[in-house]
Amino acid sequence: MASKTTTDIQKKGTSRRGLKRAAKARGSKAPGRGHPVTKAHLAYFLNELMQYPCVSSAALAAGIGREPLYRRRHEDADFAKAWEEAKAIGAEAAYEEEANRRAIHGVDEPVIYKGEMQYRIDHTTGLPMLDENDEPIPLTVRRPSDTLLIFLMKGANPGKYRDGPQTNLNLAVGVKIVVTGDDTRL
Repeated sequence: MASKTTTDIQKKGTSRRGLKRAAKARGSKAPGRGHPVTKAHLAYFLNELMQYPCVSSAALAAGIGREPLYRRRHEDADFAKAWEEAKAIGAEAAYEEEANRRAIHGVDEPVIYKGEMQYRIDHTTGLPMLDENDEPIPLTVRRPSDTLLIFLMKGANPGKYRDGPQTNLNLAVGVKIVVTGDDTRL
């Protein structure tokens, strides 16, 4: 069975207990009393952090507690640098992935009509549909973001999608102020 990655955890909402079981299934012993943090644990943690920039999730996926990681980061400058680089890579990847998803696929927005939230209706009964908590399910419309798509296009190909002709003006302006006598006015 393949181990879960931090991305799987975030997307599927895997619980911490399920993640601990996955770590145990792949044979990783969680460091702690009697189990030192190995280079393999640290490498796995950094790899997970590159996938999704959440320290808690990456630590859990690697089978390491957060405290030993923060202690190691404080004591080891090389590990601290690798941590920051991994987190930056993960943040950039996660944000770009989310921006692409929102720009192309959009987000669900609730439908408001005359100031009131609208709900999905079961057409056989005419009553609002209910979720697992017996709450009415809001009616939503999926809307992609044209503005976000424009920014992504400009970032991907600035020469083609720039706002307009770029003009650089270098102007030198000389001003001479002469004050004579008691005249303090300018």
